[in-house]
Amino acid sequence: MSVQDIDLGMEQLIHDLDSMGVQLVSVGVRGDTDSDLVTIAAANEFGTRDGHVPERSFLRSTADAHQAKYLDMLRDAVDDVLDGRSPDRSLRRLGSVAVGDVQRTIRDIKQPPNAPSTIRKKGSDNPLIDTGRLRQSIEYAIGEDA
Repeated sequence: MSVQDIDLGMEQLIHDLDSMGVQLVSVGVRGDTDSDLVTIAAANEFGTRDGHVPERSFLRSTADAHQAKYLDMLRDAVDDVLDGRSPDRSLRRLGSVAVGDVQRTIRDIKQPPNAPSTIRKKGSDNPLIDTGRLRQSIEYAIGEDA
């Protein structure tokens, strides 16, 4: 699987925020790129080339759905810096809120549905929840860890 990243201005935004002392907040499944959980997350986020696993975006779709809220929270962090305060509290709040939003998306996503054979195997029709491990693995990181 390969992913193409097209910069639509994010690099400049990151540079500008960094110069102000506001760090990047990332949300997702953390771990080694070879771990089974990262592989499962990527397969569901983007789908697989063979079509066996359809795309069920839980990260990008959450970011898209809550973009305005996250930008407001990022503005709070910038305001903190402009007012001489550390942005850490605002950034931790943003990370925590985004983690909760992603976890809700994982819980609530219904489309595309699981195949009947998968439902029989799992005993459930929730496409992104089997053991709950993916949902529980969603974390945020700030700054250089992001």
